[in-house]
Amino acid sequence: MLLEKERSGDFRILVVAPHPDDEVIAAGGLITRACKLGIDVGVVLITNGDAYQRAAKVLARGQVPTAKTYYQLGLTRQRESINALTYLGVQPQNIIFLGFADASLKFLLEEYWEKPCNIGGIGTTYCPYKSGVYNPGVAYTGENLYRAMQTIIKSFKPTHIIYPHEKDTHDDHKATNRLINQIVTRSRIEAVLLNYLVHFPQWPVPKGLYQDLDMPLPPLEEAENW
Repeated sequence: MLLEKERSGDFRILVVAPHPDDEVIAAGGLITRACKLGIDVGVVLITNGDAYQRAAKVLARGQVPTAKTYYQLGLTRQRESINALTYLGVQPQNIIFLGFADASLKFLLEEYWEKPCNIGGIGTTYCPYKSGVYNPGVAYTGENLYRAMQTIIKSFKPTHIIYPHEKDTHDDHKATNRLINQIVTRSRIEAVLLNYLVHFPQWPVPKGLYQDLDMPLPPLEEAENW
């Protein structure tokens, strides 16, 4: 298995998540076990998940969410991820928020490589978070996203990169898959690439928390990036 103690001494695992909570939903067990084995784990959260309308409506207490509501939502989700990841054992300095706009990643890669993009609930063309993010005030462009992610990967030097599967049905997840694949290929990054699936029809089955159910693994010859 991936985290056999005798084989994992030199591992450095980087988990890339489009939104806060994806990292725990997809790789919470892996993160916990890796940290217990003393493996360096880094987590990059590309957005603060600040365009999630249902959550924003809860924060607005029945009122129409405003840009300020979505900004507060981003701060809330950021705090929640930090609390969850530090509880699992990740060192705070290894938790990195890029602060790009939720729901924008596909457009950044396809339409707004150089020109700033204004998509999301907050309504800015730049990162509005003044602290706790990788580059406060960075313009929302595909090029800036690419450079930030490339710099982090080269600096962290991961042996394993965990990131969304190309068949995930969420546009931000599919775009994250493309982004990491491009960086790894163009920069000739030597790392084991492992994918996770969060959004997909009838997945997981059954939905919900069932701690008494086993999740049998598919045969390795039938699995993609297992």
